[in-house]
Amino acid sequence: MTKEIEKKFNDYFENAFDVDSIGNAYELYGMFCIHFEQMIEDIREYLIAILFAHGLMDRVIAKIQFADLTAYPIKERFLTTCIEIMESDNDKKIIKKLAAKIDDAISKRNEFVHGTWNMENNCLTGYKHKLTKQGLDDNNMEIDCTSLKEIIYNLNKISFCLDYIPTHSRNLSKTSDVVFQEVTNTIKGVNLEFVNKITFKLP
Repeated sequence: MTKEIEKKFNDYFENAFDVDSIGNAYELYGMFCIHFEQMIEDIREYLIAILFAHGLMDRVIAKIQFADLTAYPIKERFLTTCIEIMESDNDKKIIKKLAAKIDDAISKRNEFVHGTWNMENNCLTGYKHKLTKQGLDDNNMEIDCTSLKEIIYNLNKISFCLDYIPTHSRNLSKTSDVVFQEVTNTIKGVNLEFVNKITFKLP
């Protein structure tokens, strides 16, 4: 990781939110929901940027393509599209790794939103009934503030990574690249190995 990218990485998290100052599990739960939806919106914006990089000039038409998609279909389009435009097998492996982290985040979000929760000693405890071949599984869950903060950081790491993924292969015209630069802040020319070095943790 170069010093310039490392500084951008640190600045991003310092300016994104002050999660460390929050000690209330309810507030962190709400922050998770907000940052999850922001992550999904960032993926949508990345996909829209790809359409612009490949010649589409109407932003409304681009937004329509992803407007009513839920998290998993958005992730699938992200993965499939990136695999199509990546040229090296190593870059494709990195994209698949990032897509797996998005899967983890979606799974955690579904657990949070569809679970039944209470707060005890500033720790969320809950359950989500599941039907199994062995009968009813209460699927008891517990998560503390430290774990919630880590999950929120992971969501923002995914959003940060999107700024370093190219939106076109090298054989596209310079005109497409100029259009792309005008509609997005995505940083160009950064090796995807940088994304591969970002560490994720999920409780």
